[in-house]
Amino acid sequence: MDLTGPEGLTFYDVARAIGDLRGKPVTYVPISRDAAESAMRQQGMPDWSATALAEIQALFSTGAYGDARPDAERLLGHPLKTFEDFARDHINLFAPSTAPEA
Repeated sequence: MDLTGPEGLTFYDVARAIGDLRGKPVTYVPISRDAAESAMRQQGMPDWSATALAEIQALFSTGAYGDARPDAERLLGHPLKTFEDFARDHINLFAPSTAPEA
């Protein structure tokens, strides 16, 4: 059984949806696997975790695991929320920061 959301999205799709809902563009900026792993380690993440998350991130960036499958909807017995629905319900989490820009 593969549990997925109702749609396959790229990181670019997610950024665009959040930007549209905020009314201010959000840009996805891809970084290399090595840069991601290095940044996570510099922030104190254990080596094993940084390596694993960087590998997963690299896979996701290729579109791997991007297929939407019906298993979760069948299991739950109701239609699933789209990412846009989720973002709309939690737009306060995606609101522009009130901190001054550097």
